[in-house]
Amino acid sequence: MSNIFSVSNYVLKREGLSIGGKYRIIDPQSKVALCFIEEKTKWIPPSKIIHIYSDEKKKNEVLTLKDRPSGSIEDMDIFDSTNGQKIGSLVSDAESISEVFKDVWSILDAEENTIGKVYEKNLSKSLLRELVSKDIPQKMEIKIGDVQVGELRQKLKAVGYELEIDMSMDVSSLLDHRLGIAAGILIAYHQSNEVDPF
Repeated sequence: MSNIFSVSNYVLKREGLSIGGKYRIIDPQSKVALCFIEEKTKWIPPSKIIHIYSDEKKKNEVLTLKDRPSGSIEDMDIFDSTNGQKIGSLVSDAESISEVFKDVWSILDAEENTIGKVYEKNLSKSLLRELVSKDIPQKMEIKIGDVQVGELRQKLKAVGYELEIDMSMDVSSLLDHRLGIAAGILIAYHQSNEVDPF
């Protein structure tokens, strides 16, 4: 596994406007770009693949997110690009009435077992986003079992997009950081498409 994924805190940024903007993952301490993200969409049949590279020239792919063969368009399988091995999946999943009004994804392991969840905890903010404005920033929690291991915090920006990926609370190393980063990327694309579609 690349040592890029040994860090606990990241900032996912999109520079400029959505159509021409580029997504990258930054080390918040050094301000150095760790990953460069590229989305490729096919229209027939409809499919989306998100490639994550460790270099700006996009020669060294380290992580790949692919549409799942069945399910919601926001469901993704996550693969280690260096060996093709499946790491897990993120599947949109509302289990209760209150979760119907929130953004919720289940985290699956490579064997399709549910091991955790990514979700917006604050129902009132979620309702405000649905009813008033999509520009209200979100804060998502990441849990493995009943243990909170991370947070995804959207920052309000006049231009561009910024999301903090914080896995520093995962003191028992329950979360594969590649799944945490994949969750951040999926949320970033979801939020950006809500506010100003590609």
